[in-house]
Amino acid sequence: MAESLIIEWDRNELIAAVGSASGSMVTFRKVVATRREEGQDLSPAEIGESLRRSLTNAGIVANSASVVLPRSLVTFRRIELPHVPDAEVPEMVRLQAATRLTVPIDSVCLDFVPLPLVPDSATRDVLLVTLPKKNVEQVRQTLQACGLELTSVLVSSFAVAASLVSAGLMPVISDHTVEALVWLRSDVIEMIFVRGNTVIFSHSGASWQSRERIEQAVKAEVTRARLAAAEDIGDYTVSRVTLLGSDDITSAVPDSIARRLSDAEVRRIDASRILLDVPATDDRAPSDLLAIAGAIAGEHAPSVGAVDMIHPRRPPEKKDNRRLIAIVSIGAALLLLVGGWTWRQSVIDGMEAQRSAIVSEVSRMKRSNDAGKEELALDLKLEDWQARDRNWFAEMQNIQQIFGSTERVLIRELDFAVTANSEKLLGTVTATGGAKSREDVQELMRVIRDNGYEVIGSREGRVIDQDYSEPMQLTLSIPVPKAAKGRAAKGS
Repeated sequence: MAESLIIEWDRNELIAAVGSASGSMVTFRKVVATRREEGQDLSPAEIGESLRRSLTNAGIVANSASVVLPRSLVTFRRIELPHVPDAEVPEMVRLQAATRLTVPIDSVCLDFVPLPLVPDSATRDVLLVTLPKKNVEQVRQTLQACGLELTSVLVSSFAVAASLVSAGLMPVISDHTVEALVWLRSDVIEMIFVRGNTVIFSHSGASWQSRERIEQAVKAEVTRARLAAAEDIGDYTVSRVTLLGSDDITSAVPDSIARRLSDAEVRRIDASRILLDVPATDDRAPSDLLAIAGAIAGEHAPSVGAVDMIHPRRPPEKKDNRRLIAIVSIGAALLLLVGGWTWRQSVIDGMEAQRSAIVSEVSRMKRSNDAGKEELALDLKLEDWQARDRNWFAEMQNIQQIFGSTERVLIRELDFAVTANSEKLLGTVTATGGAKSREDVQELMRVIRDNGYEVIGSREGRVIDQDYSEPMQLTLSIPVPKAAKGRAAKGS
């Protein structure tokens, strides 16, 4: 079995491990650590050189490595999308991210995980993960100094969940309840919410200062995570709480912790049930290696939807069919020449029959259309709406260009709808957000009208950000195309 080199980018050290996955277990052959003392401002070259020495001393030889980043370095956002084809989701996510982020989208790396679909829902949700590009560049430069190629940048929350799923310790739950994983490390407490085999939310917080304060620290972070999850994923019910850590740590957390999480069942898992042959490394607990174990298991057999910050999900590449089209065209031309007059005449006869059928159908539809004035008016309305059926994806791109940057105005939500009045059907877009001042809102409304949209503004909503203290809700009416207007006028 091929071995993988995984490096966990911890706060004060880099933990490098070489291991492989077999069945439900992960085996480590070597584990080394390179400390980055807190307060030291080391360059990527210095960190990379220190890591190179550690790998050499341990006899680890590799050309590439994957890096697992802690939850504290990335940002999670839940984004609601209209039901669009899977191929359009990646670009739609980028467009939504451009309206949600408070920094330029080109300054971050982003990827997403599709969340479980809700039956009969008009929308679909994804979990967006963003990371400043400067952090990825620091990781890349460090590995280059170490002589390693960076193959992927993963996130601890997904890796920890993958370690349990791969070990068969998290059977898929058929209902919509949530399983809460509490990963207890000496330097951090990370809480991960999982539905089925999908991570839907995670929270990272401070750890304990002494063993006597383990219970207090865990209860505080569980409370913070529970409230943050409620704001992000709405109402939820926890079916089970899994405490991940060494036995002496998890035993210090009482079952009463479940009172904060739907009175769920509490279980405790030590890493020895997942890992095999863990070398002794600086008295590090095996549970500290769960994220690395999940990354190794994911390379062997992916079991949990995960993100890769340098290889994000992208739209499928369009195939170049020009050569195939040319070959088919030449073959069709040769077939036409060989077939001769008989084939040509049969095609003409077939086309004539189709034309007659079409003419007959058109005549029938015209007679039906002329049957009554009310039916004719309804038909004209339907034709008018069909002619104005917009490509939501293209319309969203145009609106995003009109709104521009988030320097003065921040758009949080875009809602698309269809409304009707006594004369016609209208497509509308409602943009909810905030602005620096009321003048900024009025200026934005002017720009929208200059671009051919009708817009109505209100101050409904709440203050969404202290930097954008003026609440704003704008309703844009999508203009009727000229072709559709011409038909409507002709019909009247």
